Parts: sequence; C-alpha cells; structure tokens
Amino acid sequence: MILVLGNTLESNIPVLTRLWKHSSVKGNHWIWTGAIDDGGNKPYGKITINRKTYIVSRLSLCIFLKLKYNDSWLACHNDSLCGYTLCWNPLHLYVGDKSTNTYDSIKKGTHYKSLKFK
Repeated sequence: MILVLGNTLESNIPVLTRLWKHSSVKGNHWIWTGAIDDGGNKPYGKITINRKTYIVSRLSLCIFLKLKYNDSWLACHNDSLCGYTLCWNPLHLYVGDKSTNTYDSIKKGTHYKSLKFK
C-alpha cells in the first residue's frame, strides 16, 4: 500500500479504503476504530502507511481539501457539529493552528490546565 495523497480524490482511493476498513459510522460521524494515539488528554486516531504514522483527522483534511501533510497546521473539530476526537468526517473538521486549538479547548473547558483546577 502506498500513500498517494494526490491532487484528486480518485488518486487517494487506496488510503481511503484503509481508513474505512478501520472505521464505523454513527449518524454522520466517521469514527476511527483502529490504532489510537492517547498520549495527551484525548484520544486521536492514527494510521501507519509506509512506516510513517499519520493522525487520521489530519489525513482526512489532506485528502478532501488537497492539503500537504505537515506540522504547520492542525485538524480541529467543529464543536457545534462533533464532539468525537476519533471522528474524521472532513465536514466536522477545520484547519487551525496550536493557538486556535488551545483557545477552543479553553473555551470548552477541556484544556489540560483548566482540568487541573476543576
């Protein structure tokens, strides 16, 4: 299996096939059921392709928005649509950065520093 991440959705069919193989659908949520990275306070889906590990939600945005997978951005969940960190439906995600993600988690009360004081 090769990671294509090409310019068209059709060129990413092998990757999408692997993603769907380890997912379940709950309503309009695409829930990752494969490997999980739970190093932080929330679990996120991860998949290894060609010996490189990818965060599933970021990979989803790469495929559907034709973005380059790198560390300059994060896949953030739109809280009004989805509260599942394991959801990789691109309609529930938006491109953000560390600052945006931190602000969102503070606003929701799920930031690790705000959890210490509850």
